[in-house]
Amino acid sequence: MLMKSRVKAASAIVLSVAVFAALIFLIVFAFQKIQDKQLINQVSGQTLKLSASFKVTAETGCMGTVRNSYISAKTGVNSGAQAISADISFRKDGAPVLAAQLPQADNNAVTLERVFNYLAGKKDVSMVLNLKQVTNLPEIERLASENGLINRLTYTGIDEDQVPYLQYASPNIHFYIDSTPQKSKLNDAAYCAGLAENALSCSALGINCDIRFATKTFIDTVHAYGLLFSVNHVEKEADMYRMLSLGVDNISTKSPDLLLQIISGLQAKAAQH
Repeated sequence: MLMKSRVKAASAIVLSVAVFAALIFLIVFAFQKIQDKQLINQVSGQTLKLSASFKVTAETGCMGTVRNSYISAKTGVNSGAQAISADISFRKDGAPVLAAQLPQADNNAVTLERVFNYLAGKKDVSMVLNLKQVTNLPEIERLASENGLINRLTYTGIDEDQVPYLQYASPNIHFYIDSTPQKSKLNDAAYCAGLAENALSCSALGINCDIRFATKTFIDTVHAYGLLFSVNHVEKEADMYRMLSLGVDNISTKSPDLLLQIISGLQAKAAQH
């Protein structure tokens, strides 16, 4: 009897904790929804100012497609995005392919050459190459030159240690420095200036980072150094509005159709005033 009573008491405690946790989650969720709605309303009332270099990049795997697939590239282009992205690895024979990991870089992987051949006929679309390896960068340059794409390509996935080799092996393709900064310091202008100075010393286009690290101080500081700011994994509607209001130069998302719809709506609203 004593054991049964203890089991019942323990079960009651567990149930109470679970109910309390669920209640807290619902409160936090509701509060976040209110904040998101307020942000959207606030940004909707502002005049949208996009930078001259602004791009919407359809992230690989966009709109429900398979990541690093040929159909993903075509879907990104057809969405109306100004750029598409893909992860780049190399087969054993040195051919660049769309793959996030070395085991996936086999004969079944889509070749970068195939995507380049397709993009050659899409004059208004650029491509972001997220390098997972730097094994044979000269081959990327060769394929890009053959298809007239040199000026429409940008590398990401680069850290400062890789820059000297990148500039030697693929000197004609611009690149962003990927940044994973200390989140607690992203409202410190001096800290952000150090990150910007590092990117500037590497002759990078700018800084590329996850949306988690995109603060106003960080973005404004990078811009103050004449550099661009690119942000990835922007999927929530409220985050799209926030990044637009902060004036980033590139937004990479798996929902380019939604982002383009938001931009079109904001521009149409501004034209009415």
